[in-house]
This record gives sequence, structure tokens and C-alpha cells, in this order.
Amino acid sequence: TVILNGHCDATITCDGYAVTNVYVRHKSKLRIICRQLANVRVNVLDNAFVDIDNDMTSKAFVYQYSGSVNASRGIIVRDRRDFKFS
Repeated sequence: TVILNGHCDATITCDGYAVTNVYVRHKSKLRIICRQLANVRVNVLDNAFVDIDNDMTSKAFVYQYSGSVNASRGIIVRDRRDFKFS
């Protein structure tokens, strides 16, 4: 599990059957590279920005509660902007 809060700026590579959960919040910027059968779940909140790329052998799901997402081929982006946290 990876959690980015505040003003983080990072790049992560998920590969080789990796299973990864990512939470990106506030004004963080994250570039994710998925390859070689990785399984990645990303939650985007607040004003965060995520750029995610996939080599088509990996599974990547992005849950966008707010912020912005730049997703390449084969990545499923689920719009959760209407979801209200209680």
C-alpha cells in the first residue's frame, strides 16, 4: 500500500505480479507504470493528479473521487465524484 498526502511528487513502477493499493490525496502528483501482470488499485482524492500507463498485461483500476486522471490504454477509470464520505 502506498499513500501520498500533501504535495508529494512521485513515480512508482508495479511489475512482476505485484498487487498494489495506492491512495493519492491533497495536491500530490503521481506517475504509475504498470507492467508484467501487476494488479493496481488507485484512489484519487482532493486535488491530486495521477498519470497511469499500462502494458496491457496488467490490471489497473482507478477510483476517481476528485482530482484528475490521465489514463492510457486498458485502464478502467471509475467515476466516484458523486460519492459522499460520511
